[in-house]
Amino acid sequence: MDAMFLPVNSTPEMVPASKKTSSLPRADMGMWFKGHHQDVYKAGFEPHRHAYDAQIWLMLHLARAVDPSVNKHDRNNCALEAAKAGWNLVAQSISTKLHRFDVLIPRDNSSLFQDPVTMACALAFVPTHHKMQYLANLRFTPASFCGIPHVHKGFRDQVRRAIRSPMWAAEVQPKLAACPKLSVAGHSLGAGQAQLVAACLQRAPAEGEEGWNDYKHFRWTPSAAQARVLPAIVR
Repeated sequence: MDAMFLPVNSTPEMVPASKKTSSLPRADMGMWFKGHHQDVYKAGFEPHRHAYDAQIWLMLHLARAVDPSVNKHDRNNCALEAAKAGWNLVAQSISTKLHRFDVLIPRDNSSLFQDPVTMACALAFVPTHHKMQYLANLRFTPASFCGIPHVHKGFRDQVRRAIRSPMWAAEVQPKLAACPKLSVAGHSLGAGQAQLVAACLQRAPAEGEEGWNDYKHFRWTPSAAQARVLPAIVR
């Protein structure tokens, strides 16, 4: 996928999708933790936002809305943050355990937002916000997801915790049909999940094909006939 670089005190740079792009930026065996905070991303991009596709700023905003460091673990704050961009929070679910020993990684929310004017929707996934989530971040053993080989196992498992949740099946999945357009957003661990979901939506395996058991939890086909404005759950 295309990437945007946000150099400190410099102009953002869009880089087209390629094998080379996927290997950038070069690892330096270090991490600027403060620079990974979404406020730094927002501050670096905001002065230049009007020079780029408006979708970039919107997805950054919705990724912030689900960040516990921004919403303070409060659903109403999440909705209010999305409302700043003119979008509504229309569904939310809590992830589940993958098995009975899956007790270390905290359960997180997954959120569905909608633009009440265009009816376009976005799924957003929560970033790293607890030290135990590094168990997911650092579990980079290759695995399969949605029929796609060699994906990051920790990110894959985090997606599965979200989409296999009974709350997802009850609250999020039924509402996807109302969305004529669907985007995905996330930051850090949330971005890893968003990329896997986006790839699976693009692949869209049919029932009986490899990957169906993942895709069936968020299968989506755009339909103007089913598009509708979903009620905001809080504001």
